[in-house]
Amino acid sequence: MIGWIEPRKHGCRLAAFQQHGLQVVVLENRALRVTVLPDKGSDVVELRLKELDLDVLWASPTSLRDWRAARASSPGLGPMMDFYEGGWLEALPNGGPPAAHAGTEWGQHGETPSLPWEWGVVADRPEEVAVVLRVRLLRYPLVLQKVMRLRGDRAVLELDETLVNEGAEPIDLMWGHHPVLGAPFLAGGCSFHLPGGMVRVPDAVAFDRQRALPAATGRWPLVADREGGEMDLSQMPPPEARRAEFLYITDVPEGWYAVTNPELRAGFGLSWDPAVFPHLWYWQVARGGYGYPWFGRTYSMALEPWTSWPGEGLAEAVRRGTSRRLEAGGCIDTHLAAVLFRAGGRVERIAPDGSVTSGAESD
Repeated sequence: MIGWIEPRKHGCRLAAFQQHGLQVVVLENRALRVTVLPDKGSDVVELRLKELDLDVLWASPTSLRDWRAARASSPGLGPMMDFYEGGWLEALPNGGPPAAHAGTEWGQHGETPSLPWEWGVVADRPEEVAVVLRVRLLRYPLVLQKVMRLRGDRAVLELDETLVNEGAEPIDLMWGHHPVLGAPFLAGGCSFHLPGGMVRVPDAVAFDRQRALPAATGRWPLVADREGGEMDLSQMPPPEARRAEFLYITDVPEGWYAVTNPELRAGFGLSWDPAVFPHLWYWQVARGGYGYPWFGRTYSMALEPWTSWPGEGLAEAVRRGTSRRLEAGGCIDTHLAAVLFRAGGRVERIAPDGSVTSGAESD
């Protein structure tokens, strides 16, 4: 650990401790509490709106456990999924199932979710707290660094990221953020607000209980279903629907979305740079994911900003020309902001600083 944490009980503040043998870092202010696991992929496992004592992130039934008994990235789904505790992970350089490319191979979602990250304190004042997290991949010459920051009383988590290719040759990659929402925030009747985009359903059925028609395309939020009608992707089905969907919204016109729960009058929003992450993966399991690893137990939703699609591994993205190429010595700088807010109506926009434009109360 780098830096000293002030033992402060007011304003923006930090805390660090061990849980299940893993390092835990907490950033909080009057509005928001954020819990991060540097030892486990820098995963965000708590994003809590204090006003409602509401953590919007999903928790896997496998729960948090000591990840260090597993390897960094291995063929097959098991090593990653066995230790997947839920929350918000970041995936690099592979997206989706195991893949081989450039003389090596990766398991599910590549290396970053499985590696320990270095971390340190870069700001610790009542007005602002920030930590830096950094990881060097093992199978690619990539270094990823991010600064996570809270300011004042805003319920906004800011992320400033830099990805560097330390190699002497270009690197093909997939890079994405995977924030998974869950109950009690996620419920039937939740709405998904997007600025638009092209809906693309994979040719192959991802889930037996998928409703979307394979290979269908449409304009957000509508796409053809398997019964000959149309389905509205902007609404979350209830748990008893026993459905699951996996599809893409490509070439988004703006980098933001929001999810609102009208009963709780609460919302989650995310903004990002669409020049870096031009596509969204739509991963929804309304207790309709059967077999390993979910066995019909889970109720979750993720809208995931990605550099690439489809989510069929890096080799397939390279074949289709949708992978991101980072030149030798090159770097990518990007900014994201996650916001929790009180909501009632339609969300019109999430700005890059996390501010919310809607017909209801905003942050």
